Amino acid sequence: MTTIVNKTTIVPGTGTGPSYADYRLSGDIAVFRETAPTAQPAFLTFGRTEPKPTKDYAGVGRSSIKLTRNYADAQSVLRPAVFSVATSLPETMSQAQRDAFIVEGLLVLLDAVSQSNLKTRTVPQS
Repeated sequence: MTTIVNKTTIVPGTGTGPSYADYRLSGDIAVFRETAPTAQPAFLTFGRTEPKPTKDYAGVGRSSIKLTRNYADAQSVLRPAVFSVATSLPETMSQAQRDAFIVEGLLVLLDAVSQSNLKTRTVPQS
């Protein structure tokens, strides 16, 4: 039996990583480009979809963040690596519920089991 125990606190990051400047801002999508790349620049894309309410339900709002960076293969052809995170939150959630859920999800991403899955495609099995 596999048990995953999530953490309760996000630890602040340290050091200084890449910087991104606005590149293309267009309503529901914002693209930021790496400002001082050592090779091809990376891109951060933020997106949103507004909820579509029905007569019985307030709908869900969707948000996404995507990091894209190109890496050269053995033939020097650039291949994109993509990391994306998306949410789909019912409009009926309170702000406190939204805050807690987002923190919980981010903490799951920081867990060693999750990182192993993302890096090596290792799926936990009992």
